Amino acid sequence: MRKTASTKNTSTTQNRSGHPGSDRLLKVQEVAKYLGVSIRTVWTMRATGDLPAYKVGHLTRWRQADVYRYMNNLPRAN
Repeated sequence: MRKTASTKNTSTTQNRSGHPGSDRLLKVQEVAKYLGVSIRTVWTMRATGDLPAYKVGHLTRWRQADVYRYMNNLPRAN
């Protein structure tokens, strides 16, 4: 029997947030740049629970989907 290739396209990952690659883990510098805030502000957001973070070994990382979700839930300026 001959095996057939899967038809699933794995070139881009998409999860619940609908953003390609949103399961990617970000460094604090990347989160700060994306949000337009300082690194210290990102750490404060983590400490207050506003933006959840995850420990990977001794490193702290943020899920890209969580950062997108946080941005989408911010109130709009008038």
